Amino acid sequence: MFSPSLHYKLLTVAEEFCAATDLMDSESRKKIDLTFAYSQENGNVHFTVEYGGKLENPLNRNDSISQKLLKYVSEQINYSVNDGKNRISGDLY
Repeated sequence: MFSPSLHYKLLTVAEEFCAATDLMDSESRKKIDLTFAYSQENGNVHFTVEYGGKLENPLNRNDSISQKLLKYVSEQINYSVNDGKNRISGDLY
């Protein structure tokens, strides 16, 4: 179903948000909503991550290895605030 490349990208996104400590503090990691939506039409996966804690864009941290990995695997990645929660979304091809 998924190419090995897309599979690697999915695992990278999940790991960086669930295990990495340089994207968010431990309080923010207590509840993370991570959603993947696969499109058979164009073969991409859209992901959305929402979490609480301090409203801060972790994608602006240039010294973060996790931030660099996420930007590497996702051609388009965005940060926003939704209902008082941090939200990061992007597309994997």
